Amino acid sequence: QGLGPGLKSIAVVDPNNDEQPLVTTYVFSIDQKLPGKFLLELSYVGNHSDFMQGNPNINAVPLHALFDATCDITTSGCQQLYRPYLNYQNMATSLTAGKARFDSLQVSLLRNVGFLTMQANYTWSKALGVGPQIANGGLTGALPGYGVDHYYGVLPSNRAHVLNLAYVFNLPSTKNGNALVRGLVNGWQISGITTIESGANLTSQSWNLNYGRADGTAPDGSTIYYDNIHTLGTPDITLQ
Repeated sequence: QGLGPGLKSIAVVDPNNDEQPLVTTYVFSIDQKLPGKFLLELSYVGNHSDFMQGNPNINAVPLHALFDATCDITTSGCQQLYRPYLNYQNMATSLTAGKARFDSLQVSLLRNVGFLTMQANYTWSKALGVGPQIANGGLTGALPGYGVDHYYGVLPSNRAHVLNLAYVFNLPSTKNGNALVRGLVNGWQISGITTIESGANLTSQSWNLNYGRADGTAPDGSTIYYDNIHTLGTPDITLQ
């Protein structure tokens, strides 16, 4: 009402969606002195995120909805008949529905005296969640629960193994009586920083498949399509 004729794309707010984003962090550490003036620290570090904010289209064509259509499902007019609100197209709503978690074992080995100063840190971890694009259409009304459970998995930012080394070696000094020799030889250090980490996980890519028989048709002569409209029954989920 009041928007004039024709289909409209609008933004809405759900008055019942009053949750606030919440991140809970946990840390548990144990320290132990080792021979050779080393200090070992073992830690569990993790967090859990709830009610992450997204902007899903709540007027998307639901998953599988077009399978029962009697009209040409490739046309926008036919697809419009299967949207929850027929007088509108996209209806973006601010929603707190996403979730994520991070769990890690962190091991540190430290030595800060004598000829060697070293800090070695190793992290074995996994980052899970609904994806980095949650605030940019990552969730969709085309999936039950806006896709929170469907999209949940290993995040692109996940690095299973990360090793960081920072070290300084103080080279031996000479007590030679020659001042020139002592000035040239003494006081040298070798230092460095080394980082080794796992690569990013492989992610699926979007393709316009359209595969089937070599001539592109079924045995009865009809064309075979493998795209999101024909395979998923909705134009609002990307086929990957």
